[in-house]
Amino acid sequence: ELARESREKMKKYILNKKANYTVKDNESQPLVEPGMEITEEILQQAEAQNKIASLFLAVISHELEESLHIFKEKLGQIFIK
Repeated sequence: ELARESREKMKKYILNKKANYTVKDNESQPLVEPGMEITEEILQQAEAQNKIASLFLAVISHELEESLHIFKEKLGQIFIK
C-alpha cells in the first residue's frame, strides 16, 4: 500500500515537468529525452514498465540543475561586483 501511494505521489509531482536525461523503456527505447515534458501518455507507458521512479529522478535532477544555476548566478552577482 505504501509503495502504491508513493508511486501515485511521484506521478502527480512529475506530470507536466521536464526530464533532465533520457529514460529508456524495457526494450531500451526512449520513454523521454532531455527537456521533454512528462505527459499523461508517458506516465502510462512508464507505469506499465515500472519506470515511474526513473522518471521521478530525471525530473528531480532537472529541477536541481536549474536551482544550482540560479544559485551560481546569485553568487556571481555577490562576488563579482
